[in-house]
Amino acid sequence: ILIIIFKMFEKYNINILQALIFNYMTAGICSYFFLEPDFSLEYIFSSGWLFHAIIIGVLFIIVFVFYGFGTQKVGISITTVANKMSLIIPVFNEYKTCS
Repeated sequence: ILIIIFKMFEKYNINILQALIFNYMTAGICSYFFLEPDFSLEYIFSSGWLFHAIIIGVLFIIVFVFYGFGTQKVGISITTVANKMSLIIPVFNEYKTCS
């Protein structure tokens, strides 16, 4: 469904980067309001995982921007095949390590 949505972004002239950043901000705000009350901003900023979470969030945005760009420029099928093939090396490496 995500690939089809990225293809629709091109049809409706929606900037992928802006849509992804808005999505992350919305998810962050919703998680703040719907989590348990003891999960405060003080806890978030004093934790050791905040820096790592920011790095992972930035990397996710970069990957999704490339994914959306590929969907719009090359097409849905080629982008999906390339995405699935990108898992071959890590999975094979993990399989080789476990054996």
